[in-house]
Amino acid sequence: MIQIQTLPGVHEGENDVILPPAEESSARQNIMLDNFKGYAKRANNFIPLDTNKFVTAITLLQTLRRTKASLDACEAIMHWKLESQGLLHPGESLVKSPHYISHEQVCSKLKERYNRQHGFGIKTEIVLPGSKSRAMLITSELYMVMQQLLTDPRVLPQGYLFNNKNDPFATPLADLDYIVDLNTGPSYLETWKNN
Repeated sequence: MIQIQTLPGVHEGENDVILPPAEESSARQNIMLDNFKGYAKRANNFIPLDTNKFVTAITLLQTLRRTKASLDACEAIMHWKLESQGLLHPGESLVKSPHYISHEQVCSKLKERYNRQHGFGIKTEIVLPGSKSRAMLITSELYMVMQQLLTDPRVLPQGYLFNNKNDPFATPLADLDYIVDLNTGPSYLETWKNN
């Protein structure tokens, strides 16, 4: 049997075999399903070690993002906050404080909680041919993005542009008496006529 490269980030250490396209698609779907089942199990049992400390760190990260401040400021602000509350003595190391959680730990926990540990944020360094300068590309695996789109609780049926709830491929209604958006506009209707 011929072995090929592992699927990055999904089941590291296991090799896929070359399969016919239909079987390969089915295998990917099984990997996605297994990944989602594992995520659902972890998400149901997800409780940070110290909820108050975790919520405080997330709130700080949200504030830094909203104000467009650098993440490097996170540690200094946490040091000031804990020192002003008397939870950290001057000169004491922030890392050794039981009241501190770093933004790396918060991001790691959030990645685990929202199933973004595998297949997302894949870094690839490239060299641009003209200038020979290096650039870092951040990409994601398509099947993991699709899984997230299909399972994200924020995606609601009302957000889809379907003309018939029982048939997503149904043509637009002939007697539209209003134009609200792209879905009912002339360009959309003409596109349907051409297909």
